[in-house]
Amino acid sequence: MSGGKLATAYITLVGLPLLVVLWTLEAGRTLVAPALVPAPAMQHAMQSARAPLSAVLILFLQIAVILFAARTVGIVFRKIGQPQVVGEMAAGILLGPSLFGWVAPGISQMLFPPASLDILQILSQIGLALFMFQVGLDCAAIAMRRFSPATSASWCRCVSAPGWPIFFIRAFPTTA
Repeated sequence: MSGGKLATAYITLVGLPLLVVLWTLEAGRTLVAPALVPAPAMQHAMQSARAPLSAVLILFLQIAVILFAARTVGIVFRKIGQPQVVGEMAAGILLGPSLFGWVAPGISQMLFPPASLDILQILSQIGLALFMFQVGLDCAAIAMRRFSPATSASWCRCVSAPGWPIFFIRAFPTTA
């Protein structure tokens, strides 16, 4: 795909949905919701929901900066003979408070305000889970083709068995 077609495809696949989301949020501001008496636990959530457009813009800006930095540093690392994923991890360290927060604390605070980090962390965990799921599918497909069915079944049990105790501990915590 040529550079112009790639840029057009990128703008179409990223820019248009972003515009639709922003338009929907702006159109939703004029809607009147029925009056509710909020529970005390909902007070903070309602206060932060009063400015959804700025929160969504900050989230999209954060994602754009993270993707741009990861891609750029990954390419630089690949050119110097290192794996691209190592460069992408280095970009995450560079954007963190240890370097970016130290070099440009005002910009870092504006781009990554503490109130927005919860949503960013949730999205990053979802992305990590999807990535690991994809890697697992790729590895499983390769392994399944190379081994006999009995060996593959044994491998699946060994891989999945250690996760069950962690699941039950996390899903059903005991109170002390």
